[in-house]
Amino acid sequence: MRDARSPVMLPGERFTSRIFGIGAVAIITLASSGQAVAQNEKSPLNLDVGVVGTYQNTDEDLINSEVLGSLDLVFIADWGPGELLVYAEGSSSPQPGDVSNFLGEVNGDAGSALDGSGDGRFQISELRYGLPVHEMVTVNVGLLDPTVFLDSSSHGHPVSGPDFSGIANDETTQFLGNSFVNNPVVEFPDYTLGASVSAHSRDNRFGLQLAVTSSNGLADNPNASYSELFDIGESGKGVFAAAEGHYNASGSFFARLGLWTNTRDHDRVDGTPDDRANYGLYSVLAGQLGQGFWNVRLGWADPDVSAGENFISLATEQPLGFATIGVGLARTGASDDLGPGSDDTLHAEAFLRFDINDYLQISPDIQYVENSGFDEDLDAFVYGVRFVVFFSPG
Repeated sequence: MRDARSPVMLPGERFTSRIFGIGAVAIITLASSGQAVAQNEKSPLNLDVGVVGTYQNTDEDLINSEVLGSLDLVFIADWGPGELLVYAEGSSSPQPGDVSNFLGEVNGDAGSALDGSGDGRFQISELRYGLPVHEMVTVNVGLLDPTVFLDSSSHGHPVSGPDFSGIANDETTQFLGNSFVNNPVVEFPDYTLGASVSAHSRDNRFGLQLAVTSSNGLADNPNASYSELFDIGESGKGVFAAAEGHYNASGSFFARLGLWTNTRDHDRVDGTPDDRANYGLYSVLAGQLGQGFWNVRLGWADPDVSAGENFISLATEQPLGFATIGVGLARTGASDDLGPGSDDTLHAEAFLRFDINDYLQISPDIQYVENSGFDEDLDAFVYGVRFVVFFSPG
């Protein structure tokens, strides 16, 4: 995931080894306290830690192989009538000439916490309070990630909890490529200040999600700093707002439909200066397929200010007994205003996820990107592997 904490900044070239060291210490510490936590099942504090490492290489000689790391720490505590969530993360920084700097679609975990100079750092990415105002309505306020509440591939609703966890929302355990994490033509801000309201019917058949946040999150600002984050009235900034409805047709199928706008100042895709807003719509369809699940995403954005005009993806995840296989195919349509040398981006990914034990996953991965970043001269196969270590003491 993403963003910032200004007091601690580490250079990207040294951060990979340090982040794994921090993760190892955190895991050992949590493991040593796991028995005490287990003895107190009603503990109001829950801690989750995850360490992710990725290696990727391509068939292009001009693109360097890449090793990246990230660390996630999630603290959830009962506080008054509601729940406090603090999400801290760190990441190493992609280097010039490496895979994720050339091919922005292939690693959703790359550079998730960077400072204004592009160096990896450790930061507070989310700090939000969830307050149930009714048995079927919850309000979350604070520093939050809008994609937690919107464009989810999970069945169910954030208030009542999903019936299954979805297959295309989490770059650490599901698809690694950005095209299968969230809809790329929806202009979500990075971790940002705002509020979200979640509501659902008693039988969870119908639901509504509303979100209003600043248009600029931490990584959307030039220096990726908290001072910029809190300067919500700065010239050129605006509001991100979205409304999403969901319908559960059965216990194994659901549909979501959303509308959104981002009112910050946008120049036109053809380079003409302008101050117009961006807007669009999206949909998520998902359901059960055999012992696994499938997911379809659709989206459209204003082609005058959005380089990606439309989007469609299809993904499935199936258990094989010895492992889980995931296969996805996506197309992002380029705005006609991009001009010569641009074309639609195609993205395919297949991975195998091996659950080695309760704490370790290994996922070999292969991807193909055609016209990466809408550049008709940039095609590549990408081969890699992802290692995930995680621990939840309570």
